[in-house]
Amino acid sequence: MTEDKLDALLRTPLPPLDDSGFTTSVMVRMAPATHPLAALEIALLAISAVLALMFLPVRAVTEVAVHVSSQLANSTGAAMACLAIVVTLYFLRDLETY
Repeated sequence: MTEDKLDALLRTPLPPLDDSGFTTSVMVRMAPATHPLAALEIALLAISAVLALMFLPVRAVTEVAVHVSSQLANSTGAAMACLAIVVTLYFLRDLETY
């Protein structure tokens, strides 16, 4: 069998199987998986942002952010720390689904 014939065979759709509506009923009963604390996380983030905007002087924060970001842009340690945090959060959320 040549690659072209194999590609053509794999591209052709399979005929649907008659499962007496089983697949449809399962899909209707399944609820979308949501993180149990997702709403709380979003609310805390929004409250923190509002409080930061209310109480922090914007000009001073901007100057500090520019100074710090220019130093962090060349920092391998900071990049590795950010990567470690992201990977840890990913795996923690993945473990919560089990």
